[in-house]
Amino acid sequence: MTLRYGEEISTTQEDEYERPWYKSTVEFVLLLCIFLLVCAGTAYRSMTKTVEIDEEITEDIYSGAFDQEVTTDWTVMNTKSITGSESFIVPLPMTAVSNGISVENYYQDHTLFVRIKGSRAGNFENTGIEGAVDHIVSAAYREYSGELHISLLMDGVWDYDISKESGKLVITPYKAHDRYDKVILLVPAYDMRDADDVTARVAESAISLLAEAESATDQNPLSGEEKTSSEKVTARIYSARTPGNARTEEEIFALIRDCEADAVVFLELSESTDPQDYGMRAVYNDEYFLPGINNALVAETFLRNIAVSASDKATSIDGAQADDILKMIEKPSARISIGFLTNEKEYGFLKDERYRKKIAEGIINAIKEVCEN
Repeated sequence: MTLRYGEEISTTQEDEYERPWYKSTVEFVLLLCIFLLVCAGTAYRSMTKTVEIDEEITEDIYSGAFDQEVTTDWTVMNTKSITGSESFIVPLPMTAVSNGISVENYYQDHTLFVRIKGSRAGNFENTGIEGAVDHIVSAAYREYSGELHISLLMDGVWDYDISKESGKLVITPYKAHDRYDKVILLVPAYDMRDADDVTARVAESAISLLAEAESATDQNPLSGEEKTSSEKVTARIYSARTPGNARTEEEIFALIRDCEADAVVFLELSESTDPQDYGMRAVYNDEYFLPGINNALVAETFLRNIAVSASDKATSIDGAQADDILKMIEKPSARISIGFLTNEKEYGFLKDERYRKKIAEGIINAIKEVCEN
């Protein structure tokens, strides 16, 4: 019998639901026994459970996921310098396992961000960071959404070697030029024309492709030659911004300086009054010159490789206008327009992840060619 909400039960229906008191008591006792047995089994499994620790730390590039608006209070974390140390140590609670630790390098903001799942802020009340802390401007931690967050403000752009050893997170900072021959800064469009963050996603894809190639083989991902233990990887790519992360010209110039970029490549989208216009084009600094480096050739190399990889049309290579930001950069630099946002079909391609990956592959090929020559 099904009852609807608000329906009254008649006297006859009430009689159907009356039960002898002793039956209710027996059922209650049986349910209580079952409940106690389940609790005992759970407690036993908890005491005998074996946890396998995966020693690989998850490390991410700057993702823009850090919520600056969260109002949870941060607590200052003490630091202690140890002479002769090349690394700094972040203490971990006994409950921390490697597959619950992630590290994000927010190099654009000079910040290293650590997340430890299941850890509590109380574990850090009497501990701090020790070792090579001279490059740490400030350190703070907080408990948020079941995780412990540690934020380290650094004194510049750094890369890091990260490992977990005996309940400690060992972090070794290094400059890109210590391991890479060239540093390339990609500058995605930083105006409202790129509302879908197409250029920022292309830059992220290029960084990911290079990282995957480096980790998946013992060969140099750009030269294809066998690497030795002392050989530098050819290039390191940085991105000036990520999706949803706007940057000013002043911040871009600061990043060029801080990451010690050898070359700067701007990625942008074109506009036209003719919706049928499509294709890629390049602009270069026609005033800046270094012996052996031709800015027009650098721009042509990127434009050609990207257009070939994406099977698109390369339309033109021009010198920069007087007020162009390229004129203010005293490094090999170019601006590559990867397509027209005013062409509905071409812009549809640009919003496709597979097409953006083709453009990123063209960027990698261009970097390889520039570095080799």
